[in-house]
Amino acid sequence: MHCRSVFFESFLVYRLVAIFAVLFTYHFGSTCTANDNRSEAKLPNILWLSTEDIGPHVGCYGDPDADTPSIDALAKRGVVYDYAWSSYPVCAPARTTIIGGMYAAANASGNMRSETLLPDGVDMFPHFLREAGYYCTNKSKEDYNYKPGKNKPWDESSKKAHYRNRKDGQPFFAVFNYTGTHESKIRKRPHQQVINPKTVHLTKYWPDTPEVREDLAQYHDNITVMDQ
Repeated sequence: MHCRSVFFESFLVYRLVAIFAVLFTYHFGSTCTANDNRSEAKLPNILWLSTEDIGPHVGCYGDPDADTPSIDALAKRGVVYDYAWSSYPVCAPARTTIIGGMYAAANASGNMRSETLLPDGVDMFPHFLREAGYYCTNKSKEDYNYKPGKNKPWDESSKKAHYRNRKDGQPFFAVFNYTGTHESKIRKRPHQQVINPKTVHLTKYWPDTPEVREDLAQYHDNITVMDQ
């Protein structure tokens, strides 16, 4: 199902934590690895792709400046969500909410770098997938407000983490997090402009200045690189 988006931005996009996450499952026998065996599939593999600090500025959400053919093609084969709510308006508490399965404020982990101890009986959700037999990997950013508990959420969490390191026939949950769209990247200079800053479309409440246009164009350029 492909739906036209209706998206509400409550913060400027450079400060908004809007993780563009694509979650899809497929059984062994897919093109993901050459050694998969469909007969061994009992649980679906789960691949989680996320990128940082962007709003709905991709083609499948109707952005006129977007150049995102890969994401758009995936959207045509999957589901596009019309509405989204941010669990927190800043990065680490939002990531903490996702990994813990509860609002960060519910266990005093809403403040940045709070390093909260997890309550007894509470674990990050990949731990439960590991208990179910999954091989869980994270490549590679964590940035949670929890201190690590006794139960490890990941089999691997590093720049080299990969589902291919699992045992034969073992289902996987694999996170690949792309940081090239982080808000800090719009300040990286020098930058070779691809989108012309003079033609970029501004949200009505943004000032029409060369600086804003240059940053917005570079923001879209970073999204294009991510899509590639």
